[in-house]
Amino acid sequence: MHNRDVPLRIPSGRANWFTHEIEGRTTHVFRLPRAVVAGELQALLGSTTFGTIPKDQLEAEIVRRLEAGDATTAAKIRASEEGMGAIVGSMWRHPLLALDTDRHAFPDDLAGLRSYGSSVMDELEDADYSDDEVRAILEMVVSRFVQSLLPASQEVAGRAASFRD
Repeated sequence: MHNRDVPLRIPSGRANWFTHEIEGRTTHVFRLPRAVVAGELQALLGSTTFGTIPKDQLEAEIVRRLEAGDATTAAKIRASEEGMGAIVGSMWRHPLLALDTDRHAFPDDLAGLRSYGSSVMDELEDADYSDDEVRAILEMVVSRFVQSLLPASQEVAGRAASFRD
């Protein structure tokens, strides 16, 4: 991570741009990805899911599986973290800080995207972001990303109405 030579210009009033405040740091800015990039990121996240385990039981189930030596679960956790790192890296638009990790330096496939995400996670750690700061960024950015994939309520209502006709 390095300081930008010229601060990134952040457009105001754009729904696809948003900020995240981290105490003791400058305001972080992110931009929702274009549709093609969002599709790649969505495919990456889809390859790391834990199926139909209810959210309130997921953490306990993951711990149980890891304690039982389930290598598949460990691989999914690593892939999930890499996927979230790829989302953060793809959406990073900090006005003063640029990531050193360049998406174009990685192969243009899901494995390359996972490697990119892993490098982004390493870079955040190397830049002295605490675990809590990284967790907060991941939760906020991934949540906004997933929400952006959901159809707008009017679109959902229109689709539902078309099935009733």
